[in-house]
Amino acid sequence: MSTEVLTHWKDNFNYAYLGAYSIDGTDLIGTIKQVKKESVTGTNGKSEECTICYFSDLEKPMILNKTNCKIISKMYGTPYIEEWAGKQISLYKANVSAFGEQIEAIRIRSEAPNAELPSINEDRLDKAIGQIEVGKYSVEKLLSTFKLTDSQMKKIKTI
Repeated sequence: MSTEVLTHWKDNFNYAYLGAYSIDGTDLIGTIKQVKKESVTGTNGKSEECTICYFSDLEKPMILNKTNCKIISKMYGTPYIEEWAGKQISLYKANVSAFGEQIEAIRIRSEAPNAELPSINEDRLDKAIGQIEVGKYSVEKLLSTFKLTDSQMKKIKTI
């Protein structure tokens, strides 16, 4: 009889965070509260620095990998994690190739959920355009943050 200690596969997940096991088939929609770097202790007891996404409307945070960070960055037009606060993302379960095999992973859809964006008044739009013109703001950021009217879109196209 062997004295070897065996590890059950379920012990390899950190259930304090969202994972593919958290999704029952329908997308989870979460509003980002904060993204920050934190030390996370894995199931093996080792600690490593990870990018953690906290949500205002989901119970658990999510460890963001590079793929998911790139999707959020592209979707909202900013690589700065501080500017992701208040943005919604849609999480789904996908089969991916990793470590030489197919595994289930949590992924972020490349399009924002169908949430209604707030409108922007003309004065605020003019200020945003001024910031775009001097390179301190972007059209992409404006469009991912506010719902513009047709006349406001025409203004943006003249920049």
